[in-house]
Amino acid sequence: MYCFLTIFALISLKEADNLRLGDGSSGILANTKYGTISGKVFSTPSAKEFYAFLDIPYASPPIGKLRFQKPLPPEPWKEVLNATENTKICWQLRLRSEKVENDPRENEDCLYLNVYVPKDPSENEPLAVMVYIHGGMFSFNDGTFKSYKPYNFVERDIIMVSFNFRQGPLGFLTTNDSVIPGNVGLWDQNIALKWVQQNIEAFGGDPKKVTLMGHSSGAVSVTFHMLSKQSAGLFSGAIAESGAGIHQPKLQSFPKYFAYKLAHAIDPKMGEHNSSAELLAFLLSVSPSIISNITKLYPDPKYDNRILAGVGTEIVWLPVLESSEDENAFLKAPLHDNLKDGNFNQVSVLAGITSEEDAFRVSSWTKENTLTVDKNPELVYDRMTGIKEENKAAFWQELKAVYTKEPFHKNFTGLIKMKGDLRFSNPVIRFADLASRYVDVYFYQFSYFGEMNANRDVLDEEGLGKAAHCAELPYLMYYEMDGDTKTYPKSDIRMRHILSDLFANFIKYQNPTPKRDSRLQNIIWPKLNSNTLLYLDIDDNLTIKENPRYYRQCRTIFDKYYEHPLTQLN
Repeated sequence: MYCFLTIFALISLKEADNLRLGDGSSGILANTKYGTISGKVFSTPSAKEFYAFLDIPYASPPIGKLRFQKPLPPEPWKEVLNATENTKICWQLRLRSEKVENDPRENEDCLYLNVYVPKDPSENEPLAVMVYIHGGMFSFNDGTFKSYKPYNFVERDIIMVSFNFRQGPLGFLTTNDSVIPGNVGLWDQNIALKWVQQNIEAFGGDPKKVTLMGHSSGAVSVTFHMLSKQSAGLFSGAIAESGAGIHQPKLQSFPKYFAYKLAHAIDPKMGEHNSSAELLAFLLSVSPSIISNITKLYPDPKYDNRILAGVGTEIVWLPVLESSEDENAFLKAPLHDNLKDGNFNQVSVLAGITSEEDAFRVSSWTKENTLTVDKNPELVYDRMTGIKEENKAAFWQELKAVYTKEPFHKNFTGLIKMKGDLRFSNPVIRFADLASRYVDVYFYQFSYFGEMNANRDVLDEEGLGKAAHCAELPYLMYYEMDGDTKTYPKSDIRMRHILSDLFANFIKYQNPTPKRDSRLQNIIWPKLNSNTLLYLDIDDNLTIKENPRYYRQCRTIFDKYYEHPLTQLN
């Protein structure tokens, strides 16, 4: 139906400062379905030139009456669109622990994406594509060049796409009805994927070879797209780093309650006596900065007892399960059982965790307050859905015994391990385990501890791994914390090459080690199997290991007690 044309007016000029976005004078053009755009030449640190197209509108601005609504396609444009600079990001939710000023780029008109092209596509076969979904607890972060750089992927002849999407209350507040529908932030992601399918050929990309990749809540989003019929056919591979959306803490509970609570925090006259339509009318009259910055809802008794179960008191605005009777819903129960039964978008998967996801030195739990957990274990298990009330105590005792036979105040390491596994590791491994019964799955644990690691300030406890949540991201993305002038040891540069090669191979071939490669220590990475549970441990050496994070023991306990591993709370 659509005709895609690729027009690149290439030049030999190299920017003197390739990290400073310019005015589009390079004249690099691409014709999309919606109009022609002008990009710019950038260079990687190793001097490989690539083409960047920034702030391309992938949806209509979600402003006015479109606030809180599903996104609509963008309007076509007639003049050449200057796509050479990132100027807008979506509103960021300010957590109560943060003391930061609003970013001047924050804007309700924020649904823009970026396309990074490694070479002139007219001279090559269509290229594999990686679409990146940023993390940030569905509350903050953005997909701009400043935040996530494409160097490692364009150097490996992969087109990278990144984008912004609505977050916090503007993306996930809902009245659980058609007035303010749920998951508009996920619908933003969905329409971005549709844009890629419709337009990526204009950049030399292959719409049949699109891998969806995300970290943390971005990885949760990736798994939601695998589980949503609305995203069927929009991607052919999935990479989920330290996140999976098949347990309760990754979903919002009591969504209507918190929608009204936010309105009441802004104006005490607003309350549950108002209809959904009245609530929407009120919220449309309020500026997005007030909606995004309001913190009066925290703390709240509905969330205070969920810290150890994986959600802190600040995190309210998350995706929701919608009505099972709604054919147009993005997420419907039962997610876990749908995955178990093979009722998902069956694409190849690369998934993994770090060696100690919750090893932050700034962890919310210290040795001094472990007595709280020993005296009140219900803080951990009380809100776990799918377990009968009378079985929760027995479940807790068996699970705790996997990590320690002592009280936690005598084994702090055991508590940190269990906390990280409940919050991150077990859901990711469980997702990979269930998916592996239907599709090819490659599982990893990133254990390397170098100067490039994110979150290097980890707890120094015997028996704890050193690679915390997000540790591997700088090796893949050159993101802002790197510093453009910092020099890293050769071992870190070597790890950057290893990790980037493994991920690039998966994006291109849906296999991270399609052949033996001396740069990858001639390893052949086996597919995950539910029985053997083999995975790749990524450290100074690449090693095939079995049964990550006590998973086999935990799986037995969860299978014994869980009736419905994911049930929505209303």
